[in-house]
Amino acid sequence: MLGTNKRAQNAAASLADVVARDTEVSNAEIAGLWDALDILMYPDTSTSMRVVLTSVRVVSATSATVVWSEAHGQGATRRTTGTNVSLDARMMVPGTSIIMTETSYTYEPLLGFLFPGDFEMTHDAYRRSRLVDPIPRVS
Repeated sequence: MLGTNKRAQNAAASLADVVARDTEVSNAEIAGLWDALDILMYPDTSTSMRVVLTSVRVVSATSATVVWSEAHGQGATRRTTGTNVSLDARMMVPGTSIIMTETSYTYEPLLGFLFPGDFEMTHDAYRRSRLVDPIPRVS
């Protein structure tokens, strides 16, 4: 279980880091990121993972909005473009953008009789865009 939790945390950080290094994000890249989840979560399955990947523009010291958002996994819902996002005050640098990855993984214990019920592992990762603010989403 601890290994699975670490892999889920690493997946969130890795997806955010890859996108933060881009100058644009295409449909093919998004599909590749979702495929990479299989590798990042191995030997666990990635089918229990839900991911929301969002580009956030910091408008002012108190306001940040969604530029684009993508979701993957059963029950994952992308954020609506233009809606406000709450970020830590230390991230609120006007004129910059943040790549935010939110992951949720449902872990089913192998020894279910010892640990009844599933465990929900959630992780968030934030990376500042390195080359372009904000990173555009293209088809």
